[in-house]
Amino acid sequence: MRLLRKLNYVLYLSFCMSISAQAKMEDKQHLLARLQSSFEYMTQIANSDSLNPIEIQPVRPIKKFDPKDEHNFIVLPAKKQIDSEEINQFFMQKQSHIDYKYPYYFFNIPKESYKLAKLLGLEPDYFYRNTQLHPIFTPTEMVLMDGSRETNIDYLSPSKIFTDKNIEGELEQHHLSEIEQSVYATKDSFYDQVVIESDQTLKQVSFQVDLPLQHYQSYKITQVPDKIETQFDSIHLTQITGNAVTYRLPKNRVGSVIMHAFYQDGRALLSIGSSIHPLLTDDEKSYHRQLANLFKEVHRLVDMDKIKTEKEIRDFFQARQPFPPEVDEDKRYFQITRYYTGDVSQIVFQLPEQIERQQFNIVLPVPHNEQK
Repeated sequence: MRLLRKLNYVLYLSFCMSISAQAKMEDKQHLLARLQSSFEYMTQIANSDSLNPIEIQPVRPIKKFDPKDEHNFIVLPAKKQIDSEEINQFFMQKQSHIDYKYPYYFFNIPKESYKLAKLLGLEPDYFYRNTQLHPIFTPTEMVLMDGSRETNIDYLSPSKIFTDKNIEGELEQHHLSEIEQSVYATKDSFYDQVVIESDQTLKQVSFQVDLPLQHYQSYKITQVPDKIETQFDSIHLTQITGNAVTYRLPKNRVGSVIMHAFYQDGRALLSIGSSIHPLLTDDEKSYHRQLANLFKEVHRLVDMDKIKTEKEIRDFFQARQPFPPEVDEDKRYFQITRYYTGDVSQIVFQLPEQIERQQFNIVLPVPHNEQK
């Protein structure tokens, strides 16, 4: 919406400035031609899907496609039954690094996202694309050197900081303390950081690990165009041209929907690139249609000599120009084109559905030398 407002007001102002600087020296026919050009431009946007024409440019791999070359294909992870004991061992065997700087214990737990995704039978980049689904480590019990136990633990982690301090989904980092900023800065690192504040000498710390598991529903598509209807929105497959696949979906779905393209023999093709373009909403198209009608009306009035001066044209627009519509940017549709090593025969979309949450418990010993 901000982009549209800026574009259209700049367009309007530049048009008026051109009139202001040149109206006195340009004849009526030239002015009518400029008004006609503006009318056609606004009409083009109103009848299009985006502010700028979307061109699907062919993208081919550096080497000519050879179906015998296995490098042109990927092996999809096989669906597997989750082995809770195997996952628990994965968490138990993590080689965590622990630092101590009075009065804080810094637990740096390696994410090992690729390995975890493989254990779960997921895409290798699953956690990279779904950072909100990383495991969450919550300290539940501290054992002190004298054998006593404490369960009331003062701790920080990136997820806890965001949960405690966000306002309507936004985190103002300048409102965080120095230690909070330091911890939150690790959210995109290769380890999960949990910082426990304690002036006691710790022997070990127990953690509860919450692992959200995303389940997917698969949709195989062989005909074009086609549409997948969901409870909240729809996904449109608009075109398959050679090695290019074009589809449309809401912005809030872009990172969560998985798509695979298959060669005619059923093997999954390797992706070699993509392009993405925001699309106009129906309200935005209607808005540009209103602007086109304004230019058409001004053209008519100038042609009839009912409007003659730059000021009259400016007053006409200022009195009638509509405001751009409000748009929920998360629901704005985007057009995505993905390119593959070879020609695409069929598509499989995987759409996220319910999230299953599993819990595990681990114990991390605290080396004595970390507390000196």
